[in-house]
Amino acid sequence: MRPNLGLIVELSFVAVLFDLTPEGGAQSAGTLRFATTSFNSFEVDTNATVLVIRVGGAAGTVTVDFATSNGTATAGLDYVATNGTLTFAPGRTNSYFFITLLPDALTEGGETANLTLSNPTGGALLSDGNAVLSIFDHPIPLRFATNYFSGLEGTTNALITVLREGDADSKVTVDFATTDGTASAGVDYVATNGTLTFYPGQTNSSFPITLLPDALTEGDETVYLSLSNPAGGATLSQSAATLTILDVPPPPAGVGFSQSYYTVSESVGTAQVNVTRGGATNTAVTVHYETQDGSARAGLDYTAQSGTLTFGPGETLQTISIPILADDLPEGDEGFHLILGNPTGGATLDGSFAYIMIPNSEAFVQFSSATYTANEFAGSAIITVTRTPTESYPRVDYATSGGTATPGLDYLEQHGTLYFGDQTNATFTVPVLEDTVAEGTETVNLTLSNPFNVNLGVQKTAVLAILSASSGVEFVLAGGAVSENGGSANIVVGRRGDANVTFTVDYSTTTNGTAKAGLDYQPVSGTLTFAPGEKR
Repeated sequence: MRPNLGLIVELSFVAVLFDLTPEGGAQSAGTLRFATTSFNSFEVDTNATVLVIRVGGAAGTVTVDFATSNGTATAGLDYVATNGTLTFAPGRTNSYFFITLLPDALTEGGETANLTLSNPTGGALLSDGNAVLSIFDHPIPLRFATNYFSGLEGTTNALITVLREGDADSKVTVDFATTDGTASAGVDYVATNGTLTFYPGQTNSSFPITLLPDALTEGDETVYLSLSNPAGGATLSQSAATLTILDVPPPPAGVGFSQSYYTVSESVGTAQVNVTRGGATNTAVTVHYETQDGSARAGLDYTAQSGTLTFGPGETLQTISIPILADDLPEGDEGFHLILGNPTGGATLDGSFAYIMIPNSEAFVQFSSATYTANEFAGSAIITVTRTPTESYPRVDYATSGGTATPGLDYLEQHGTLYFGDQTNATFTVPVLEDTVAEGTETVNLTLSNPFNVNLGVQKTAVLAILSASSGVEFVLAGGAVSENGGSANIVVGRRGDANVTFTVDYSTTTNGTAKAGLDYQPVSGTLTFAPGEKR
């Protein structure tokens, strides 16, 4: 049978038409997408650069449209809206467009503009046509607290501290990781990586590195530390540091701060920071110290200090004096850092980092009242804690204890931490338990402690009075009448049950009957206080 030449030609044409693989000789126009789904920039930058890439092939000329739209940022106020078309010539795999940023004097945190790609041409595909540009007020530098950390082989952890400088009003994050220097992960230390989060008001954060003991005399070994991927408007002013793992036996003396956190009043004049020396003390050792800005600034809030401490034979204590500068500015809580380094004479560093907090002396937290009351059948008592205005984000611990009430029978014990954002009040709840015992009024002590970024006010303790189910208040008369020209009506409220404690109750005229407020009577509200023994 003679072959059908027309069919052979047609099949060959179809094979060539659909052979688009690289082995067949044809090439792909590729797929277009944003280089990342999240771009970051700052108000002070002139432009934000947005990168679009072509992957999977670069044959032929292709185009794609781009455009911006408002997220939380507003075109004309925060950035200049733009749109257009990007062209990729044959072989070209990336292209850019620019967004003009508009600075302002507002503190508004990160704001966003939406980015879109559409209408690919030339046979190109579109894999992801959406991204977000975040526009931050200004960079927030992050760095290691020092270039050189140290830890003794076999100790539990070496603590690595990272500092945030400048603006501390927002939440930022940064990734950290360890890599081998002369030390080997799994032999000398446990490799680690993760993310540090700095919450509003937080200026330092730390991560631990577990150090492993061995029986070798190998000298000191090193681990490299790195920071990467800052987010939330943060940048890296220093991204690398070194941890030195000190070999055993330990050197004869360890030098460090007596504590890592100090609080000093702006009006005290001088902060006194103690540096101690442990271990063998039969030789002289020295250590360098220096201050570094946090939210407090040298020359404005304190006087910068640096120098060398010398411990003579037998000496175990030295003191660094740092002048604190008072001003009249309502600036909230501020702090700065003090760092030790370069020990000599065989000494090691044992606590090389300290933070000195200068609290806002006008800010305090306290209970809203000295006494709170709740009937045992109410189920719970809500306790309010107030604070004076401050620019910081304070917190304070609370707890129940003691009193004549029995935990588990009359109430459930509570403890925790209250966090204040922008609000001036915070509350916690004490569950109250009902029983059938006629036991009169019982009390629970309430306490505030461990304030952060704030002082404790005078009312740092209070009492919760749990009233027996038979205790309470009531109107002495359920109703009554008064002449329109009588001037005023006296309403009598009586207390029933236990009258041995101070008791308060709120009152108000809030609902009209046939009489109208402002026409027939003046509305009133307030609080009645029953002193011990007072019945009405």
